[in-house]
Amino acid sequence: MVKRLGKYSYSALDTFENCPKKFQFSYIDKIKREKKGNAPAIMGGIVHRVLEKLYKLGADKVLFPKEDMIRFYHEEWNNIVIDFIEVVSEYHTVDDYIKIGEDILSDYYDKFQPFQQSKLLGTELNLSYTLPNSDFLFSCRIDQLSKRDDGVIEIIDYKTGTHLAKPTDKNFHFQMGLYLLAVRANYPNFKEIELVQYFLRHGESVRYKMREDEEENLIEELRQAVIATIQATDLQSFPPKESPFCRFCDYADICPAKIHNQMLEDEEKSSDGDISPEKLKDIANRYIEKNKESKVLKEDLDALKAQLIEISKQHNISVFESDFGKVNVSIKNDYKFVTKTDDPKAFSELNYLCREAGLDDFFVLDSRALMKDGIKKQRIEQDLVDKLQQFIEEAETPRVTVKKKSEKDDDSPKIIR
Repeated sequence: MVKRLGKYSYSALDTFENCPKKFQFSYIDKIKREKKGNAPAIMGGIVHRVLEKLYKLGADKVLFPKEDMIRFYHEEWNNIVIDFIEVVSEYHTVDDYIKIGEDILSDYYDKFQPFQQSKLLGTELNLSYTLPNSDFLFSCRIDQLSKRDDGVIEIIDYKTGTHLAKPTDKNFHFQMGLYLLAVRANYPNFKEIELVQYFLRHGESVRYKMREDEEENLIEELRQAVIATIQATDLQSFPPKESPFCRFCDYADICPAKIHNQMLEDEEKSSDGDISPEKLKDIANRYIEKNKESKVLKEDLDALKAQLIEISKQHNISVFESDFGKVNVSIKNDYKFVTKTDDPKAFSELNYLCREAGLDDFFVLDSRALMKDGIKKQRIEQDLVDKLQQFIEEAETPRVTVKKKSEKDDDSPKIIR
C-alpha cells in the first residue's frame, strides 16, 4: 500500500511543487526541525492574530481602541522566544519589520473601523473535506469568512508580503480555489462566493468569482497534484529543486543539493572520506568544461554540415576529399506524411482518417504517453491497469545538468541576534 498523507493542504502541495525533497523531509519522513525565526513570517503571523481580534470584537459591536491594538501587537512580538531571527533582506532589520507591521495595522484600522462592514461567519476557520471524484482528504485554514449585505459570501485571505497577485496567478488559483472547495463542501447552502486576497502593504484587494468550469478543472488539477505526491512516495523519487526558497529551508544540513557545499566549507570534513570534497569539485569542474566544449563542437559541426550540404547542392558534389578520409553527402527526395510539428491540425485530420479506415496496424504504441497521460494521471480503468501492471517496471532516469554560477549565488541570509 502506497503511503499517502492523512490530509492534504495547499501548503503540502505547494511544498512538493517547489521542492519534492523538502516535501519528503517534512511530510513523509516527518523530520522535526526547530523553526527558524524568519522576520517577515513572524510579522505576518502577528498581524493575522491582531486582525482576528479586531474582527471578533467587531462582530460583538465592540471597537478595540487603536492604542490598545498597537500595544497588543508589540506584546505579541515580546512573547516570541527564539534564539535568533533571520532577515534575508540586505536592507532590513527586525525593527524594520516590526515597524512595517505596525504601519500596516494602523492604516488598516483607519480604513475599516469599526470592522462591521459584513457579517462575520468565522476567523482562522479550520475546514476539512474530501476532494470530489476522489478519496483524498483536504484541510485548510481560512483567515476570514464573511457575508456581505448583498448576500455574497467572501472568503478572505490577508497577505503581508510585497507581491501583488492577480486572479490568473497559479498560487491565487490553487490556494483560493482550494478554500472555495472547502466552503462549498462544508456550507452547501452558500451559492454566490467571492474569493478575496487583501494585500495589506498596498491597501488593495484582488477579487474573483470562479466559474463552474474552473472549479471542475481545479478539482482535476488538485487530484493530479496529489497523485504525483503518491507516485513519488511509491518510487521514493524526491529530487531537490534549488530556488530562492532554499534560504528559508529548515533542512539545508541534510539536503543533497547543499551537502557538497557544506563539506567544502567545513575543513574538518574535507579531510575525511575516500573522495574528498575538493576531488568532487574537480570532477564537477571538468564536467562543466567538457560540457561547454561539447556544445561549441556541436555548433561548429552543425555549421560545417550545413555548409557541405549547401555546396553539394550548388556544385553537384557528393564526396569531399580530406587528409583524414572522405565526407559523403547524400541528398535524396522522398514522400512523407505531414507531422504533428509541421501542422498539428493537418496531422489530427490524418490521424482521424487513418483510424476511420481501420489502419491501426500502422500506428506505433506510444508507451511514454500511455504511462504519463494514462497510468500516472489515473485516466484508465483499474481493471485495464491491473492487466498492464505486468509490463511496468521501475526505471532509473538520471540527469546531469549545469547551472552557471552568478553573483546572486553568493547571497546568504543575514542573522541578527
